[in-house]
Formats: sequence, structure tokens, C-alpha cells
Amino acid sequence: MVKTVFIRKILAVSLSISLLAASLSGCTVRFTVNIRDDAASSEVRLKLSDKGAANRGSSAGGSTSGGSLTEGSPTEGSPAADSPTASPNLKYATVEPQVLVDRDGVVIRLVTFHANHFESSLGYPELTIEITNNTDRRILADTGLTAVNGAMIDMYLSCMVSADSTRKAAIVLDKNQLMIAGIGIFTEFCFDLTVANADGGGVIFKTDYMKIATSASASYQQVFDDRGVTVYNQNGINIVKQLTILHPQAGPLTTLYIENNSSATVSITAKNTSVNGIAANNTWSVDIMPGKVCYTTLGFSNWNQLGLEHLQVEEILVEFEFTSPDGSTAPFCSDSIAIYSQPNTSW
Repeated sequence: MVKTVFIRKILAVSLSISLLAASLSGCTVRFTVNIRDDAASSEVRLKLSDKGAANRGSSAGGSTSGGSLTEGSPTEGSPAADSPTASPNLKYATVEPQVLVDRDGVVIRLVTFHANHFESSLGYPELTIEITNNTDRRILADTGLTAVNGAMIDMYLSCMVSADSTRKAAIVLDKNQLMIAGIGIFTEFCFDLTVANADGGGVIFKTDYMKIATSASASYQQVFDDRGVTVYNQNGINIVKQLTILHPQAGPLTTLYIENNSSATVSITAKNTSVNGIAANNTWSVDIMPGKVCYTTLGFSNWNQLGLEHLQVEEILVEFEFTSPDGSTAPFCSDSIAIYSQPNTSW
């Protein structure tokens, strides 16, 4: 059987890794990409055989996940997201206006959702909200952890509202992260909000996670690429190594796919990282909501300062520490895990 991989997603992942590598190494990257989004270009495909992917994944001695590299899978009878005949109701999903928060003199209403970035004032998909501040002090509203279609995707909001006033604001979705996760049709948003005193005095309140379903939620099912080598699968946490790139300036960059199948939000931090047996401090960490997945890149922000830039990388070992974001649960660590070994066994 042959899996079909959209070239657009390959480009998204490549650009993301390049940008991350540049940011880690202090480089400036300039590029221009022209992609025709018409019926003819959508027929261009890069095909990978199951056998080749399986051989690359199993050669490390770990298990290989069997998902397909796709942008998402509609339920039976629904057109694909990239199809020229896809229903506009899927491509341009809508949300019902609703009150999200009404407490402590603050009312936050959901107004609309702009799926098409050309319709968005900032050029990105965004949720429009309206914040009414009925208190006698300025407030600041921010998002906390955020997810789209079940994947951890940054949704940015930082809005200050004067006393006794109302202001509209946008919760902006990270377009690059959406491309990496293969999200083109929106079914669900999940996030929490924090409202604080803008002039000091701390947090006024923090909401629980709120879920907002779109008009596409009943007819479209998101599918994520989970292929790779499973390096950890315990306590409801599944970590899959997908790819390692040895960047000449930024050092090794390893992309990970992580599932949190537990019932609680988990914070994962890299501990006791070593390269060829040499200790190499790492500041990588990620927070994942329960029931969500995450695509992330584990790298070294100070690779050049470690004095390892000329080292021939043969093995990277790391321990993963798991705890809750608020520190309410005792942390526990995995055994030392080889996320890279020579020859490179990433698929």
C-alpha cells in the first residue's frame, strides 16, 4: 500500500525547522516560496511506501507507529480538505456567538471566527471576542494553554480593557503550527483565560478549559501523523521520535510527536541530556492538555556555547521529567532514552 504525502506539509515542516535553527543560531533567514493552490498543483504528490517507512522506523529497535502523513481525514462521505470540490462549510467553519465568561464584573463573549486568513485583520485565522469590563480598574486578559482540533497550537491574546468599558479583541492562531499539525479545517478550539488587574494586584480569576465546537465538527475528523519510533509509552504519555536533523550552527534538532492520553495536564521537561557522553544542558519543555497531542522540536539553544559545534554527533541521550504545570504532583523521570544514535535511525 502506498501512502500519499502532501508536499505542502513537507515544506511547512522544513521551513519550521529552518526557522527554529536560525533562531537558535542567531541567523537571519530570508526566503520566498510560491505555491500554486489550484487543482493542477494539488495533484502533485510525494509518495512513500509503507515498507520503507516501516524499515526506517523499526531499525532503532523501537516500535513504529502506523499513522499516515496526511492533513486530516474527513469522515466517510465528506470531501477532502484540499479537494477543489470541498464544501465551503468545511473550509470556512463558523462558531456560534456565545458568552464564554461572566464573573467578577467581567463578561467575555465569543463573536465570530475567521478561518480564511484573508478575512482576518491580522492575516491569521482568529477568533473575535468582546470583553466588557464592569469593574473600576483596568484588566488584562490572556490565553493560557490552547489547542485546535486536539493538537496543542498557540492562540495568542493579550488585551487590556479600561474600567467600565468594552473592547473587541482577536485570539490569533499560530499559522505555522497549524501547517505542521496538518490542520486546514477547524472543528474545535480549547483554551483557558486568565484575567488580571492591569495595574498590579495579581490575578482576578482563571477559567477552566473551555471547548468551542465549529460548524465542521460533526462532519470532519482530524487525523494526525504519528509515524516514527516510539521512545516512551507509559502512564498515558506516548512520545514518538520522528526526525533528527544535524544543523551546522544550531546543532541537533529532533522533532517529537507526543500524545497525552492521561486525565490531567502534564509538563514534560528534558533532563540530564548528553551528547556522546558529554553533559549538555537543555531548556526544552512542553505543557500538554489531557487528551491532546503535540508536535515539538527538542534542540539546544546554546549549542555553540557548549563548545560542541565541531563534534561528530554519534548519540544523544535524554531523560524526560513529568509533572503538573502547577507543581501539584510529584515529578517522576523516565530512564535515559537515546533520541539519536549513529547511524541515524530516524525515519
